[in-house]
Amino acid sequence: MERDINISAPFTTVEHEEYLDSLEMFGIKLGLDNIRTVLELLENPHIAYPTIHVAGTNGKGSVSAMLAHALVKTGLRTGLYTSPHIHELNERIQVNEIPITDNHFSERVQEFKQAAEQMEQDDMHPTYFECLTAVAFKHFHQEKVDIAVVEVGLGGKLDATNVLDPILSIITNIDLEHTDILGNTIEKIAAEKAGIIKEANVVTGASGMALEVISEAAERKKAHLHSLDSDFSFKILKRSHGWQELLVNTSTGREYKFELALLGDHQAMNAAIAVQSLELLSYRFDLDMKELLASLRSVSWPGRFQRVMDDPLVVLDSAHNPAGARVLANTLKSYPLPDNKSLIIGVLADKDRKGMYEELFPLFGRIIVTRPDSDRALSLREMEKEITGLDYDVVMAENLEKALETVSRELKMGEMLVIAGSQYLLGELDAPMLSILRRS
Repeated sequence: MERDINISAPFTTVEHEEYLDSLEMFGIKLGLDNIRTVLELLENPHIAYPTIHVAGTNGKGSVSAMLAHALVKTGLRTGLYTSPHIHELNERIQVNEIPITDNHFSERVQEFKQAAEQMEQDDMHPTYFECLTAVAFKHFHQEKVDIAVVEVGLGGKLDATNVLDPILSIITNIDLEHTDILGNTIEKIAAEKAGIIKEANVVTGASGMALEVISEAAERKKAHLHSLDSDFSFKILKRSHGWQELLVNTSTGREYKFELALLGDHQAMNAAIAVQSLELLSYRFDLDMKELLASLRSVSWPGRFQRVMDDPLVVLDSAHNPAGARVLANTLKSYPLPDNKSLIIGVLADKDRKGMYEELFPLFGRIIVTRPDSDRALSLREMEKEITGLDYDVVMAENLEKALETVSRELKMGEMLVIAGSQYLLGELDAPMLSILRRS
């Protein structure tokens, strides 16, 4: 294909944001034809550096963050591409844990637009996510990264990120999600996620039928599979308010003891997956495992049982499906936390809200259901109908600010507030809004 990308007057931040918004009309379009074409027009930047590809129902963002943080701390210039973001779109594309600047974002989006205009002549219309993926890959090339950690957007096999030929593939776990797109059984969803497997090492925390599907895919691709419990394992040695101490045994028989800054049994499992992966990477890049493990004491990942206030204790969690809610519930039960707990929850319309409510509501004395600021959220009237008849004392609030005002009237020192249900909801919480609680 002829490559003819000519940049005219530079895009402003407003122009690149308007252009990205215009791509939303093309919705979600699974398949690799668009992304392959646009990347070819951009001279295939994604083949210029080694990559780690991370899929899974839950935990893929946390595992990606752990890997990127550890690799940066050892001196590797590391790209990180994740989704969704919490506050700013730039957060999705980082090099050495620094988000892409507005100027670089505008330049990359303008390059993409030039390519997309050529594609439109053949009636090909790249989507919003395909644009962000191409921008990330181009940015990593421009920034001369040593390695990039790339999180799958949706599924795996037909996700725009699956043009990669990674040195390591990771599938964190498998649960029911996006059943209208990925399939309505664990096996079907596992098959979609196993589509990222190439002829390289594969690390997974999946179990049961999902693991069987992944194992068969690895065998077909001649990939070397490392699975949790069969090849590597972990044990939680100590739990504290701000960290946990873990012991991980890897597939080589080595044993690693370290501290992790992220709380929860699920994060312990994610850390085991990360440590198994880091050991495999250490051979290729001649990395010091002691240095890699030490970095996990300082890793952070916004919106994952994230403490934003100490007294009253306020925690943000991006749990947005029943599996994530179950993990959050288990964390709340496992750690020494205040007995009196309040919940503010706002879940999008396309999620299993009832399943989440069943997991979380029994753990809270006060429950406020609110509406995330998103076109994908239910109306207040629909939400009210949905919670009518539930065997819990639930209060409705039209938005997060009203929910915080409501809970602030009763929340006392020594108590706990959890805000959960959607990245969109967490993204609304800024310092002025948080100050509502400080005035209580």
